[in-house]
Amino acid sequence: MPSWLFSLQVRLVVGFTLVLALALGSIGWYVGFAAQREAERFQEEVEAARAARVEQLVSRFYSTRQEWSGLQAALEQAGALYGWRIVVTDQGGNIVGDSHTALGAPTGMMGRMIEQKTGRGIRIPVLRNGRQVAVAVVEPVAL
Repeated sequence: MPSWLFSLQVRLVVGFTLVLALALGSIGWYVGFAAQREAERFQEEVEAARAARVEQLVSRFYSTRQEWSGLQAALEQAGALYGWRIVVTDQGGNIVGDSHTALGAPTGMMGRMIEQKTGRGIRIPVLRNGRQVAVAVVEPVAL
């Protein structure tokens, strides 16, 4: 075996190469992990902002009209815009608007989700003058 393989110079080059590869691999892993965490945080902020907009839409609608008639069209537009299914129930639990009924989507599935509080649905209390007048449930639509 050649003696240059065991020389100090070759051992130092191999050692530095291993340390550099380990450092670059660690940095790459950390950057990927941090980017994924930041993307998830951003997605949560976007969902919270959309949920606040839905609450504002329903609250303003009820405040100006004092009734739920006509809410369906507004929910359909908001649902199409955000890619979410939005269901609004009044205080009695009756569904007063569903963004996807025009598409033939069954309301029973969302009704069960409201009762069981399961799935990725977000429950948003709709307030008027500090009093809850409805509940909006927002769920992303699987494409």
